[in-house]
Amino acid sequence: MLSTKKQLDCAILDIDAPAEWVWQTLTDTEHYERWSHSLRVKEGAFAVGETPVVCSTKLPMAQPSYKLHIEACESPRLLAWTLNIPVRQTLQLKRSHFVTALSESRCQYSSIIVFSGLAALFITPLLHRSLQRHLDDFATGLKAEAETRYFHHLQTVSSA
Repeated sequence: MLSTKKQLDCAILDIDAPAEWVWQTLTDTEHYERWSHSLRVKEGAFAVGETPVVCSTKLPMAQPSYKLHIEACESPRLLAWTLNIPVRQTLQLKRSHFVTALSESRCQYSSIIVFSGLAALFITPLLHRSLQRHLDDFATGLKAEAETRYFHHLQTVSSA
């Protein structure tokens, strides 16, 4: 039987900030524009049952906006959402973000996107490179922002 699921993984990044700081950055919908070059949160929050509205600035299939359905929001380790993409209603995207504490001041971030539905068989291979770039850029931006926030916090605490 032909599988209608396709998965993309981002690079696993070690981040020099506590998991809580990375989580705070990941779920701070008001400041995505500072660090995410491909995703903007137009309205809403990341909480289970919520449907925040986002727009993608880089994906080739981008529409003006999408409604996400938040499926998991388990601080500070998992944020997962789904999105139904209107390609004849046959494509669903599920994105999961994972934050794993490595120590008190260091963690690891990873993310996956799982496409399902008949359209996944055709669209995923066509968009693989741009989607992979999107995942990796998002992870790199999250890392830079979380480390910057944590570094500024440490500077403030040490100078007080």
